[in-house]
Amino acid sequence: MKKILYILLCAALITGSFAGCASGGENNQAEEAAPEKQRLEIAEPEKIYEEPEEEIVTENLIFDVNISEELRIILESGVIITDINDWEKLELGYYDRSAEYFEWYRDYILAFLTNDTAKLEEKTGLSHRSSGAYDIYNTLEFGKYKITAAPDPMNDHLRFIYFYVEIISSGVALLPAGNYLFYIQQGMIPGHFNQSVEHLSTLPRNQIATPAQAALNKWLGRCINLTFYNHDDSDRALPWYAYDITDYIFMATETGFTGGLTFEQIQEYALKYFGIDDFIPPDGYLWEGLYYLSARGGEIRFYEFLDETEENGITTLTVKFFADPSRTVQSHIIEYKMQALDVGYKLIGSEIIYESQFMPWHTSV
Repeated sequence: MKKILYILLCAALITGSFAGCASGGENNQAEEAAPEKQRLEIAEPEKIYEEPEEEIVTENLIFDVNISEELRIILESGVIITDINDWEKLELGYYDRSAEYFEWYRDYILAFLTNDTAKLEEKTGLSHRSSGAYDIYNTLEFGKYKITAAPDPMNDHLRFIYFYVEIISSGVALLPAGNYLFYIQQGMIPGHFNQSVEHLSTLPRNQIATPAQAALNKWLGRCINLTFYNHDDSDRALPWYAYDITDYIFMATETGFTGGLTFEQIQEYALKYFGIDDFIPPDGYLWEGLYYLSARGGEIRFYEFLDETEENGITTLTVKFFADPSRTVQSHIIEYKMQALDVGYKLIGSEIIYESQFMPWHTSV
């Protein structure tokens, strides 16, 4: 009997325990559910607007011009100054040139920023050829500018000065308002602002030369005279052109660096490329019975092809020249007439169709 009561008592205790567990679970769920219900009934707190933190942009990141990412990384990795009076911070003196050499660049940029046109013409070589060509620079108004230095893409031991400037107002047609990144170089070409920061070339920019243009480049890049020899001119003009005619013969036949030409060959080519009978080449080309291209380097000019047409086998090229090496002042516009041959082009004639008061800029090298 006692055993039976013990068993019933245990069963009652176990049942009560399970009931308590069940009841406790329900209470816990109710306690957890209540806050959830309360959260749903509470309105979202009003958001307080906070001004975003001002983005910090370092001076090394601001070159608002279209350049390659490679060049941008190079420029932004160096020291950049925003005041020309901080020039010494560029630390240029310990490179291949002296500090005095780079001071020339500082003075050149300063003359530009202060509209000192006389100083610019002096440093660019215009004062002896086209004085007053930079007077129009007095219309320029500037915003921010930055100056840095980076290695010459062709020679790591040389340095280029890069000059970024915002032109906010301009009366210069070829230098309108906008943002510019120039590199400045000094050497065979006097100091100038070069806008072709990634193309170190004095040839017309952004142009692929046609065969006729390539032939004309040979004349303009080698010969002193800007225009072709004109048969309507007096015979007295021929000696003045004799060197240019001889140079072009070597350039057109591509024999200037491979060997000499006989007197008879020179006369044959003079008739072929210029229509000149009995041409007499200058003695300066003669050495041990043969004629050779002289060691003179040639001419550097700045120009742009405007048009090319062909009619009845005659190609006409229209070329605009610049009065300054920075290509900001227009000079003459000249039409050149040429005829394609089996090798090269015959130079028929040329005419200045627009004559500027400022002479086309050039230098001999």
